[in-house]
Amino acid sequence: ARANADLIVRAVNNHAQLLKALKHVRTTLSNIIGDSELLETYLPLLLKDVSIAIEEAKK
Repeated sequence: ARANADLIVRAVNNHAQLLKALKHVRTTLSNIIGDSELLETYLPLLLKDVSIAIEEAKK
């Protein structure tokens, strides 16, 4: 039961982290959407952040 509780807590925390990351992505995207230079610079970084967050959430 203890292990299950730990797993649930971790899953909830990871989900919260993922939501936070996605919210950050949305905010950043809305800030850079009109600027193609910024888009080129930040989009790959954002995508990398999202994929890292998703991998972390899977653990």
